[in-house]
Amino acid sequence: MCLGLEVPIAVGRSVPILPRLTTLARGLGCLYVMEGSALGGRIIARRARAVLGVGLPVTFFTSAGRLDPLREWRAFQAALDTWRLSADEFAEREVVVAAHETFGALKAWLDGVPRS
Repeated sequence: MCLGLEVPIAVGRSVPILPRLTTLARGLGCLYVMEGSALGGRIIARRARAVLGVGLPVTFFTSAGRLDPLREWRAFQAALDTWRLSADEFAEREVVVAAHETFGALKAWLDGVPRS
């Protein structure tokens, strides 16, 4: 289920349930994971090419099309820090919960087991 729709990704399987991004805090938690993964992918690409050769296709991991993922990550961190100045404890916890839910959904997707 994704955005309220059943979306097939393979025979008999569907996309894992994504975190509900009902608040800005929850959206920030999800975005934290996604932006961090853009940087992590670049590390994976660099190490994979070092081991398997420079001709290895790694476009998926390199954030192709993004101008500067590191600068974008730093800008996101600054925005999160600014938001946090006016956030209460509950909102801060929502960020963490949504980040954990995002990691869980991605893990379930990679494991091929839809979450309910």
